[in-house]
Amino acid sequence: MLDFFVQMISCLNQDFCDTIIKTRNLKNTMMKKKLTVAAYLVDRLRALGVTDYFGVPGDFNFNMITAIEEDKETKWVGCCNELNAGYAADGYARIKGIGAVVTTMGVGELSAVNAVAGSYAENVPVIKIVGTPALSVQNAKVPIHHTLGNGDYGVYQRMYAEVTAANAFITQENAVEEIDRVIETVMTKKLPGYINLPADVCLMKIEAPEGTAFHHEYDKNNLKDAVSAIAKQIQQAENPVIVADYKVLRFGLKEQLQAFIEQSNLPATTLVMGKGAIDEKHPNFIGTYNGELINPDTKNIVESSDLIIAIGCLLNDTNSAAFSVKRDKSKTINIQDDFTEVFRARYENVPMADLLVELTNSVTKSTRELPVVVNKQADFFPKGTDPMTYDYLLQQLEGTFEAGDTIMVETGTVMMGASSWKLPSNVEFHNQGLWMSIGYATPATLGAGMAAPNNRLFLITGEGSHQLTAQEISNMYRNGLKPIIIVIDNKGYTIERYLCDDPFDAFNEIACWNYEMLPEAMGIDDAYVRNVYTVEEFDTALKQAVKSDRFSYITVQIEEMDAPNVMKVIRSKREQVYNH
Repeated sequence: MLDFFVQMISCLNQDFCDTIIKTRNLKNTMMKKKLTVAAYLVDRLRALGVTDYFGVPGDFNFNMITAIEEDKETKWVGCCNELNAGYAADGYARIKGIGAVVTTMGVGELSAVNAVAGSYAENVPVIKIVGTPALSVQNAKVPIHHTLGNGDYGVYQRMYAEVTAANAFITQENAVEEIDRVIETVMTKKLPGYINLPADVCLMKIEAPEGTAFHHEYDKNNLKDAVSAIAKQIQQAENPVIVADYKVLRFGLKEQLQAFIEQSNLPATTLVMGKGAIDEKHPNFIGTYNGELINPDTKNIVESSDLIIAIGCLLNDTNSAAFSVKRDKSKTINIQDDFTEVFRARYENVPMADLLVELTNSVTKSTRELPVVVNKQADFFPKGTDPMTYDYLLQQLEGTFEAGDTIMVETGTVMMGASSWKLPSNVEFHNQGLWMSIGYATPATLGAGMAAPNNRLFLITGEGSHQLTAQEISNMYRNGLKPIIIVIDNKGYTIERYLCDDPFDAFNEIACWNYEMLPEAMGIDDAYVRNVYTVEEFDTALKQAVKSDRFSYITVQIEEMDAPNVMKVIRSKREQVYNH
């Protein structure tokens, strides 16, 4: 039988809205089957591609976890704590298009709220499933464990309402409607959703439709007018440029964007958070744009353009060179996920996906000569016995990446340095450039690895961030992943040293760990582990890690104030960030 639920996902990702309209009335005519509520939720999420659930077991979510384990196509991935599970689900969702994290009520869900808030901030579709006590317990307001002792069982759901796009308390009567509503909202908006699932409701049987066709409507006239207005401006402009950002990634529109770039033949760049949205080996790619922080050629091309086509952009401090990049509405077309602005004219209810497809069909291929961009970063050729430096580390890693890799980059100094990389085609590159919760990248690497197990997997992190969530490397190994982990040990919070008044204030110091002993302590007995100080040691270790096909863990010792040159510029702009 045609799985209309899978068809729905194709529609949401590519907005084949005619298909949606044709199938929108099928919900009431489909065959029904008997399922438990928990099995129905697993069934729905599996149709979307969720085959791995991250979380921590607790007595109120046992029934939900059992349903996951009983499904032959899904797997329970236990994590070291709920925060890590939330980060892992986020990393998974960035690649698969949706993720799920399961916790128990109260202590579990509040531990994960930081991760879910990060998913909300960065448009990552994660379903937060919370196991709660049986309805009889909740209705009696019993002061059971994991509550505040006041009988208020709705308090945690109310907290989550601020960082989720939809939330629901599930009963036997509303299960189909409410589960589908939350999922539809999550997939349409690319934001987290919250499902409160009482333990007894998990086991209740319901009549579940075999498939459900969701739909969302758009304004066809506004779409037509927006496309016409944009195509006209592109035709009239002398030197237009495309600037793309992270929403292209979240809405699964890399192919549509690439088609538009090729058809228009316009120069194209991404902001830092959107790195990877464009094929960086394509001749139209002019480098990553972040004002004066990266490449002056890219900056000059963008800022001298008479028409900026901004696609899914957010000018936060990370993306705007500490707010030094300004959006001039008089020459900017602002294409967002559900509206478009052409200068000061606004077109509501125009999905980005549909607009990119129609725009690609409408624009005339430019015959303008593409601008020339010179990489300002000179190659480094230190002696083998020279101590490792940040710039050499970044250079060697950039030369190691290949098409098909998954690259997870921690927030902070390493993220700013990595923004200057020119990536191979067809890579998954992910950072957390807005929420910037240190420690995110290690558990997110677990999720990303589970989402794309055949990709070569890299994690690049500073040791300060790594200390928050390092235990999750044990679950990478436990689940058969073989990442290449680079831990940059520069004796503290280097990015904080560059942002605060006194770089050597004691609060930027952290405990000194013997990182090379961590893998063995966490049960990773056959890892390739190295602790390197010199250029020669690093080159040897990296080459061996790449060819070994083993769990690899390399600690790189770097001087505490050594950082990419971009950090020196950021330090000079501290006032713009904190007094904007």
